[in-house]
Amino acid sequence: MSKATQQRFCPAVQRDISSAECGENRQSKYACPANCGFNPFTVENYDQYLELENRVLRKSYEWYLSSARDRAETQRMLDRMTDPRSSTARALQVSEMFLRRDVSGRTCAERWGMAGFPGLKNDERVLQRAAMDLQLRLLEVHRVLDDRRVEVVDLMEANPQPLILVDRSLAAVACRFSTLLGWFFPLPHYLRCSGFAVPITPLAGLDPLAVVAELIRHLGGPVERSQWSVWLAGNFPRFDLAREAVGLARHQQMLASLDADFGKAVYELRAPFSECRAVLDAAPDVEVDELTDAEMDEGFAEGRVWFESPGAAGPLTGPNQTLGRVLLGQAHWRAEAIGAERTGRLRTKLEAVLGPRVRFAGERRDNLAAHLRAKAPSYDASLVPPRLLEEPQRVSLGASRVAVPAGAAARAMALEEQFANMDRQWLDAPVPALKNLTPRAAALDPQLRPVLLALLKERVRLTDERARETGMTLDCNWLLRELGAHELIFDPPPLRPGVKRNPAGPPAPAANGDEDDVDEEDFIDDLEPWPQPPASPFSVQQAGERLRACVERYDSAAEARAEAEKAGCFLLEDLSDLVGDELTDLEKSFMVPAILQSWFAFVPPGCFGPEVAFNELQDALDKRLIRLEALLTQYPDSPPPPAGIVELIGQGPQPTMTSLLADQVLQQYQDMPGKDRPRASVMPLILMLLAATIEVLDRKCREGIPDDDEA
Repeated sequence: MSKATQQRFCPAVQRDISSAECGENRQSKYACPANCGFNPFTVENYDQYLELENRVLRKSYEWYLSSARDRAETQRMLDRMTDPRSSTARALQVSEMFLRRDVSGRTCAERWGMAGFPGLKNDERVLQRAAMDLQLRLLEVHRVLDDRRVEVVDLMEANPQPLILVDRSLAAVACRFSTLLGWFFPLPHYLRCSGFAVPITPLAGLDPLAVVAELIRHLGGPVERSQWSVWLAGNFPRFDLAREAVGLARHQQMLASLDADFGKAVYELRAPFSECRAVLDAAPDVEVDELTDAEMDEGFAEGRVWFESPGAAGPLTGPNQTLGRVLLGQAHWRAEAIGAERTGRLRTKLEAVLGPRVRFAGERRDNLAAHLRAKAPSYDASLVPPRLLEEPQRVSLGASRVAVPAGAAARAMALEEQFANMDRQWLDAPVPALKNLTPRAAALDPQLRPVLLALLKERVRLTDERARETGMTLDCNWLLRELGAHELIFDPPPLRPGVKRNPAGPPAPAANGDEDDVDEEDFIDDLEPWPQPPASPFSVQQAGERLRACVERYDSAAEARAEAEKAGCFLLEDLSDLVGDELTDLEKSFMVPAILQSWFAFVPPGCFGPEVAFNELQDALDKRLIRLEALLTQYPDSPPPPAGIVELIGQGPQPTMTSLLADQVLQQYQDMPGKDRPRASVMPLILMLLAATIEVLDRKCREGIPDDDEA
């Protein structure tokens, strides 16, 4: 029997029909139900729908070009304006296809429809007609139903009703009460996003809708919400820059108010070491603390941690809150604390306990906030609405010690209990946004209830983000019940597909056969080839922009790693095998962000990358290690000068990029707590790994882009 005459039962018309009749009428003349296996618009047939969507996008773009007065000039104009994979380009496409009207008052899509959608089949026409019902929406996530369905509400509606949005990428990362602004259109059984959506967070006491309104008003846009869609399509680059500028400005505000002096006070012992140690250990809030390798290399013999006294007033409260540390050497001791106020109190306590047994020798204070401000990206202050700078975030730095039991399950339970304790403390702590009332008290005040609900939404979202990043099963619905916020109670996101809960830390990779049912080739087919690097090595500006792109685009290393693997990047696995037991798991994790930055510097998001063989990485690393060994032999009794290491790292096809990344990695190393740092002895190896990776990526990306058959 031929394909055209094959029969199937149609639940829409309650009779057997041919496959040809099905294909020509489904979802157009026939109202196909959501459970029909032959309907490409069902959730179960999502992969089939994605193929359909890609075909329609290509054909609609072709129609737009072919209907232009001057196709070649229109193509050049689009190429000049933006990268076709960027959100700016997607906004431009929305504007040109669905929103901008000609002298007759019709959009490009409407002109295509009046012509009968030439070149489209029935399913494609159904999709294109649905896309013409495009609307700007501000969607708030309520529930993640499975690996592709997310329940949302549109905050722009007067009476928001639950909607089902189908998007596999969003379902993999969505958290309750995340808010997304973008253009969406309704399909027969669910909602779809037209290309992209940007996150909008509540700021300065304003909900996400008010934040959008304030940004548009400040940029000279319309007050009427009905006009936002057209205005944003034409002004999205400025809007997105303003949105990012607000985040950077508020971050700068937070740093400016941060007491982040890292104080180090040095004392000379005037009494025997054993006597001073015994007096210090008799203090009620002092306990033994481990030294780091670097601290032992400095000559310190023992460490102590000084806890806050019970009931001590301060910006941070809670059990096991630390005041600072004391490092014990045979002739000199050093007291360390975070914050000028804590440093002063630690000195006062230490001097009161030891008295004339020690003599103050000097103090150094490093302003970590100033260091962070100096490294913060620049932004255009004129794009920032003053209203969105009100109620700046205040942060207090501190540390606490929590006993971590042995065993992965026990460690997970201890961490979950720690997070729950933080929520319990918040319940009874004064909150400035609640007029300095506690959340419990504010829950009884009808006027403060809207503010409390907004704070609770943000707390739930952050809890879901923490659960997603750590792989732990965290939830704070009990907190909502405690405060009577029952309207905010939704089930937490389920276990994400392809990720197993790892109670000891971040999500573990899926075992073979547990991955999503999309083949690697399917991902590659949706990506563009990698771009050829410039003929000359990257300049400082070019290298900095490329290295920042990964950090600014992805919220976590896990998200960046998943996208890199879709694009064909297996560097992390190969490098891990390459170094074997030379690096610990912690040290391998330390280099992951820098390796991902290297990949995306050559292979931008939306592109697939070259295939890098294991032996190519091995050869590049071996050559660099030989040069490193030669340098070390010149200084048998002392470390080589930093200039020699820097010169060695910079040798290669991209000296500027390699040096910038190495400097960033070394700064991260310095900023890390001592116990979490890689061993100082392996840092040269890590830097050689980074340099070898950049060298190989540069060479592979210059060898040529494969043609369609090879790809």
